[in-house]
Amino acid sequence: MHTPRFVIRSGDRQFEVGELIELVDDDLHHLRDVFRAKPGAEVEIVVADRKERFRGTVAAIEKRRAEVRLEEKLPSSRVAPLTLILGMPKGPASELIVEKCTEIGVENIVLFAAERTQNPSQALSDKRIERLYRVADAALKQCGGTTIPHVSYAQTLEDALRNSIAPKSLRSVLVSPQERTAAQVTGNAHQIDASSELSSRLEKADENADFLIVVGPEGGLTDLEIGTAIREGCQPLSLGEQTLRCETAAVLACGIIQFLRPS
Repeated sequence: MHTPRFVIRSGDRQFEVGELIELVDDDLHHLRDVFRAKPGAEVEIVVADRKERFRGTVAAIEKRRAEVRLEEKLPSSRVAPLTLILGMPKGPASELIVEKCTEIGVENIVLFAAERTQNPSQALSDKRIERLYRVADAALKQCGGTTIPHVSYAQTLEDALRNSIAPKSLRSVLVSPQERTAAQVTGNAHQIDASSELSSRLEKADENADFLIVVGPEGGLTDLEIGTAIREGCQPLSLGEQTLRCETAAVLACGIIQFLRPS
């Protein structure tokens, strides 16, 4: 059986080798009842908000808590910063996107109420964010990474762009469902080749540079939103002739970026 892996957050605490940490609630249940661990068993602890990993051993298991001693600090996976700005999709699609983007190593996910977002008032809630973080925690335990994406909401695409990294650079990409959509808005009939254009942009960027991707919801971004993204510095990029679901476009674009980056 693989080594049990648990994701915690430090708050303002700095963890050191030799310290004891507590596992409670669901983590205690998985350690004691699912993995059937005993004192002395080896576990892995991921401090998600610090991107740190520790090898630990179970020191004690009690009725309401378990104690784990941090034995060794492990090397953490190195992933360059990547932000996904996504028009809020409907239903469980946002959970799928957060799960897969956690596995890929996306650092920030900003969900915004696009003009074509359905029931945005129901989608933008603290309860929803809590649910998405639970999905991310589960994905991180499975994939072996150390990056939990920071999930936040914005009321508009303009707000999302201006509150994210400075997008006026080669590092910002607007993923358009069809090449002609952006061409119609900008008046530029140039056909954008996804592979060559993206590779060129990545070659010019520092390996640790932030990268930002914008993807619309079901139905895509409106002409007004596409224009806003372009004015804020995003460069249109197509993923091909086929019209993709927003969750497919988001995960595919993030995966391509991470695969092609120098790091």
